[in-house]
Amino acid sequence: WYCFSAWGLMCGLAVTFERAPVYGATSIPQSRRLCELYGLQWIGMSFTVIPAAQEFIESSSSQQQKSSNLALLVLAINIGCTFAFSIAAGPLRLVNANDNEMKLVPINSFLCAWTAATLIDLAFNK
Repeated sequence: WYCFSAWGLMCGLAVTFERAPVYGATSIPQSRRLCELYGLQWIGMSFTVIPAAQEFIESSSSQQQKSSNLALLVLAINIGCTFAFSIAAGPLRLVNANDNEMKLVPINSFLCAWTAATLIDLAFNK
Protein backbone atom coordinates (compact mmCIF):
# COMPACT_ATOMS: atom_id res chain seq x y z
CA TRP A 1 0.00 0.00 0.00
CA TYR A 2 2.85 2.35 0.78
CA CYS A 3 4.41 1.64 -2.61
CA PHE A 4 1.14 2.32 -4.45
CA SER A 5 0.59 5.51 -2.44
CA ALA A 6 4.14 6.74 -3.09
CA TRP A 7 3.77 5.95 -6.78
CA GLY A 8 0.59 8.04 -6.99
CA LEU A 9 2.27 10.90 -5.15
CA MET A 10 5.29 10.84 -7.49
CA CYS A 11 3.12 10.68 -10.60
CA GLY A 12 0.94 13.53 -9.35
CA LEU A 13 3.98 15.70 -8.64
CA ALA A 14 5.49 14.90 -12.04
CA VAL A 15 2.27 15.71 -13.86
CA THR A 16 1.79 18.95 -11.93
CA PHE A 17 5.31 20.33 -12.10
CA GLU A 18 6.90 18.67 -15.14
CA ARG A 19 4.21 17.98 -17.72
CA ALA A 20 1.81 20.88 -17.05
CA PRO A 21 4.22 23.60 -18.25
CA VAL A 22 4.88 21.58 -21.41
CA TYR A 23 1.17 21.28 -22.16
CA GLY A 24 0.69 24.96 -21.35
CA ALA A 25 3.18 25.92 -24.04
CA THR A 26 0.96 24.38 -26.74
CA SER A 27 -1.74 26.16 -28.69
CA ILE A 28 -4.26 25.36 -25.95
CA PRO A 29 -3.04 27.10 -22.76
CA GLN A 30 -5.98 25.74 -20.74
CA SER A 31 -4.41 22.30 -21.02
CA ARG A 32 -1.80 23.41 -18.47
CA ARG A 33 -4.51 24.13 -15.89
CA LEU A 34 -6.23 20.81 -16.58
CA CYS A 35 -2.93 18.99 -16.22
CA GLU A 36 -2.23 20.76 -12.92
CA LEU A 37 -5.66 19.85 -11.61
CA TYR A 38 -5.21 16.24 -12.68
CA GLY A 39 -1.85 16.11 -10.91
CA LEU A 40 -3.32 17.58 -7.73
CA GLN A 41 -6.17 15.08 -7.87
CA TRP A 42 -3.65 12.25 -8.19
CA ILE A 43 -1.71 13.60 -5.20
CA GLY A 44 -4.92 13.83 -3.17
CA MET A 45 -5.91 10.29 -4.05
CA SER A 46 -2.48 9.02 -3.03
CA PHE A 47 -3.06 10.39 0.47
CA THR A 48 -6.26 8.36 0.81
CA VAL A 49 -4.64 4.99 0.08
CA ILE A 50 -2.84 4.34 3.39
CA PRO A 51 -5.72 5.31 5.74
CA ALA A 52 -8.22 3.39 3.61
CA ALA A 53 -6.00 0.30 3.51
CA GLN A 54 -5.45 0.42 7.28
CA GLU A 55 -9.19 0.82 7.87
CA PHE A 56 -10.03 -2.03 5.53
CA ILE A 57 -7.47 -4.39 7.08
CA GLU A 58 -8.31 -3.54 10.70
CA SER A 59 -12.10 -3.58 10.45
CA SER A 60 -13.32 -7.04 11.29
CA SER A 61 -16.39 -6.61 13.46
CA SER A 62 -19.88 -6.19 12.04
CA GLN A 63 -20.06 -2.67 13.49
CA GLN A 64 -17.15 -1.66 11.35
CA GLN A 65 -18.56 -3.21 8.17
CA LYS A 66 -19.79 0.12 6.73
CA SER A 67 -16.38 1.66 7.34
CA SER A 68 -14.76 -1.35 5.72
CA ASN A 69 -17.00 -1.07 2.67
CA LEU A 70 -16.15 2.62 2.30
CA ALA A 71 -12.44 1.86 2.59
CA LEU A 72 -12.81 -0.87 -0.04
CA LEU A 73 -14.58 1.58 -2.35
CA VAL A 74 -11.86 4.23 -1.86
CA LEU A 75 -9.14 1.71 -2.67
CA ALA A 76 -10.99 0.34 -5.70
CA ILE A 77 -11.54 3.85 -7.10
CA ASN A 78 -7.86 4.68 -6.55
CA ILE A 79 -6.77 1.57 -8.41
CA GLY A 80 -9.28 2.12 -11.21
CA CYS A 81 -8.32 5.75 -11.77
CA THR A 82 -4.62 4.96 -11.69
CA PHE A 83 -5.11 2.13 -14.18
CA ALA A 84 -7.11 4.49 -16.39
CA PHE A 85 -3.87 6.43 -16.79
CA SER A 86 -2.26 3.31 -18.28
CA ILE A 87 -5.12 2.98 -20.76
CA ALA A 88 -5.10 6.68 -21.70
CA ALA A 89 -1.31 6.85 -21.98
CA GLY A 90 -1.03 3.44 -23.64
CA PRO A 91 -3.46 2.03 -26.19
CA LEU A 92 -5.70 5.13 -26.33
CA ARG A 93 -2.80 7.57 -26.67
CA LEU A 94 -3.40 10.40 -29.17
CA VAL A 95 0.27 11.24 -29.92
CA ASN A 96 3.52 9.29 -29.91
CA ALA A 97 4.88 8.46 -26.46
CA ASN A 98 8.24 9.74 -25.29
CA ASP A 99 10.88 7.46 -23.75
CA ASN A 100 9.74 8.12 -20.16
CA GLU A 101 6.14 7.28 -20.94
CA MET A 102 7.19 4.02 -22.61
CA LYS A 103 8.69 3.00 -19.24
CA LEU A 104 6.08 4.50 -16.91
CA VAL A 105 2.98 2.91 -18.45
CA PRO A 106 4.16 -0.71 -17.87
CA ILE A 107 5.33 0.16 -14.34
CA ASN A 108 1.98 1.78 -13.62
CA SER A 109 0.08 -1.20 -15.03
CA PHE A 110 2.13 -3.62 -12.93
CA LEU A 111 1.60 -1.64 -9.72
CA CYS A 112 -2.14 -1.43 -10.40
CA ALA A 113 -2.39 -5.17 -11.06
CA TRP A 114 -0.33 -5.99 -7.97
CA THR A 115 -2.38 -3.68 -5.75
CA ALA A 116 -5.66 -4.97 -7.20
CA ALA A 117 -4.59 -8.58 -6.59
CA THR A 118 -3.72 -7.69 -2.98
CA LEU A 119 -7.06 -5.97 -2.50
CA ILE A 120 -9.00 -8.89 -3.98
CA ASP A 121 -7.09 -11.33 -1.79
CA LEU A 122 -7.85 -9.26 1.31
CA ALA A 123 -11.51 -8.85 0.37
CA PHE A 124 -12.15 -12.54 -0.17
CA ASN A 125 -10.01 -13.88 2.66
CA LYS A 126 -11.29 -11.50 5.29
